Amino acid sequence: MADKGITWEHDLDYALRLAKAGGKPVLLYFHDPDCVACQAQESEAFVDGSVVSAVKEHVVPAWLPHDHIPLSSEYGVTWSPCLLVLDPEGRVHRKEVGFLPAEELVPFLLLGCAGVYFDGDKFDYAVALLEQLLNRHGCSAYAPEARFLLGAAAWKASNDPSRLRLTYEDLQRAWPDSLWAKKARPYARL
Repeated sequence: MADKGITWEHDLDYALRLAKAGGKPVLLYFHDPDCVACQAQESEAFVDGSVVSAVKEHVVPAWLPHDHIPLSSEYGVTWSPCLLVLDPEGRVHRKEVGFLPAEELVPFLLLGCAGVYFDGDKFDYAVALLEQLLNRHGCSAYAPEARFLLGAAAWKASNDPSRLRLTYEDLQRAWPDSLWAKKARPYARL
């Protein structure tokens, strides 16, 4: 796949070392060459210019067969394609099973990376990625969750509870029926 723009690693340990050295998460892709959804993932989404750019900028990409022993079991891969965003220690921060079109793959990637930074107490990095997701991909299925996490990261970075109240208000206005609007309901008390 390198000729299409993404240079994939095929050794997860090596990819994790690269991620640690570069301060980036890992995008781990489990594929099955006989899987029609994997074929679409590879021929449609992974060759899209916005996906190629996002992968190059934000992650170390690693590609493994769906039946890789022992990693497919360790990561709970039961279906392909399976995409995971890992921190440099190999912990999963985001997982999706099934085909992701380019217009959802980039937000998935940004949200996964933001989760890695959030969990690593790098709130400013998380905020920047979440704002990018919302500004460029506000219609994505991942947008309500991104807005929720943005409020949490902004609050953690500033210790300003008004950030959580604003999160509630934004979710009620833009995505009132989403799970994330419901999860933000307690912030209306702030």
